[in-house]
Amino acid sequence: MTDPVAAVPDRPGRSRLDGLIPYAAPAVVAAFFGAMAWSHRWLHEDGLINLRVVQNLLAGRGPVYNAGERIEAFTSPVQIALVAAGRVLTLGFVPIETVVFVVGVGCSVA
Repeated sequence: MTDPVAAVPDRPGRSRLDGLIPYAAPAVVAAFFGAMAWSHRWLHEDGLINLRVVQNLLAGRGPVYNAGERIEAFTSPVQIALVAAGRVLTLGFVPIETVVFVVGVGCSVA
């Protein structure tokens, strides 16, 4: 039995870009979303709590809101881990607010 797709000859005038057309619309939407998110950047209360937890984590106090209080203060451990990793990778030269925003928008766009 032969492959029916292989038996169809290429259309004349077909370019290599024809295979990229289905990816164009999602790429445009993702780029537009990223641009709008960057221009309207804003951090909610839960994000500010996570910033303080990351600062305490990197200072060696653990994932807590207040030093000495061993209670769970965050609701998104993956975000805490990603922001802490981003903060370590930037060696502290990038403000933590920028790191948390880039991580959040980057995950949303992806």
